Amino acid sequence: MKIRDVLILTALLLKINLTGGFINYATTRSSMSSFSSQFSDIPSAFSAIGDEIREAFTTVVTDKTRVEAYCLSDMHADSLRNQQWARDHCFRPKEADGAKEDVFTVMIVPGDIGTEIESLGTVFGILAENYDAVVYCVGNHECWRRGTASGGSASHPEARTPGTNRQARNSIEKIIEVLKCAKSKGVHVGPYRVVSETAGAGEGVGLTIMPLQSWYHSGWDKEPDLTDDTFLAVEDAIPFSRRWGDFAQCLWPGIVEHEDFASIKRDSLALPRAFASLNVEYLEDEAFMESARKDTILSFSHFLPRQELCPEKRFLLEPSLAKVIGSDPLEAQVRQLKPHLHMFGHTHIPIDLSIDGIRYLQWPLGYQREADKQCMPVYVSGPLLVYDSELRRTGAGDGSGIPAEMPSQQVQWTLHYLEHSRDPSNQQLAPWLTKRLESFSGLVESKKKDESHLAGRRAEG
Repeated sequence: MKIRDVLILTALLLKINLTGGFINYATTRSSMSSFSSQFSDIPSAFSAIGDEIREAFTTVVTDKTRVEAYCLSDMHADSLRNQQWARDHCFRPKEADGAKEDVFTVMIVPGDIGTEIESLGTVFGILAENYDAVVYCVGNHECWRRGTASGGSASHPEARTPGTNRQARNSIEKIIEVLKCAKSKGVHVGPYRVVSETAGAGEGVGLTIMPLQSWYHSGWDKEPDLTDDTFLAVEDAIPFSRRWGDFAQCLWPGIVEHEDFASIKRDSLALPRAFASLNVEYLEDEAFMESARKDTILSFSHFLPRQELCPEKRFLLEPSLAKVIGSDPLEAQVRQLKPHLHMFGHTHIPIDLSIDGIRYLQWPLGYQREADKQCMPVYVSGPLLVYDSELRRTGAGDGSGIPAEMPSQQVQWTLHYLEHSRDPSNQQLAPWLTKRLESFSGLVESKKKDESHLAGRRAEG
């Protein structure tokens, strides 16, 4: 997710009395069944994406005695430093006695590896070389038209050179290019199941990993907007819609008109439903669901299914972020699947919470500038272990194989929401947000002067 100076949220700044609790938004959203008919068919413009994802449901039976799954989102490997971090940290864990050689390892990547197709290919290769399986879904950065390997048209491509900045004609073509790149490196872009007859809880029992394709819409945000005068003045001077990279870099012909897409004031569900339609084939497949129900189910998406997974607007360096991070159709599909754990990315805010019987977590690498801020635990720890079949075999914890204790439970926002009640009605801005808004005072004053000058000329005329 490309945001300038967004979400620099540190533990030092968070000093609030503890109270505890959640707000339950489940009753404020449409029921799962009401969504089903709205994204049951893949739009014709999206059919080629569906073709790339539509694979035979992959079941792998391994003779290794143990299965482990790891998660890492938002690698943003267009940065050479993040690429090097991947080489240094994304590798098969080993032990001195060689015990880890008998482990089947899976890496789960909830999107935003990068924008440049060359960077994506590099990271796909690094991951595929170091894990037995890699399962991936696209994020918003992969949908940017910038970074394609060729320009021109699909039938007459022009080679991309270091001196050019080729762009795909639209985001649909870019997604297809990204998915083809992933598959060429051996990365899985559809559901994946791994079974070890010696590692699971019984014969034919294993791990099902389900990528859920998604996109955001502004109406997902059900909480009150900020009414602070300083915030409103900054938004008036430099509107969020002019600063949000997706609105300039993405085009969705045949799905949504650009003026509807590139606005946080219009709540178009066309694109979220189009992405959700790519998941229906599996969620409504009886054979798939029957096998999955026996397993531990790990699902993942790039965007957020629940608003409780992002801090309230008064905590965000970019309060309007809430308009471009979540999806109601995605939440409906997560509830339909009922995974043991759902992973996501996009906001670059590490968090680990259980809500309405489902555990949710984000473990983002983020940008280099975030390495000493909210993403520090990820930079230090590396990919997060989210499943270990040994835990399932022994019945440890809840018996699902998901570790009861993870580093994600000790990050700032996990601890905050385990102790604090969510209160979106509270309009008291966090000190870091106040400081950031004040940094725009020059632009706000300049706009006021321009408007005053223009009003004077009109009065004279």
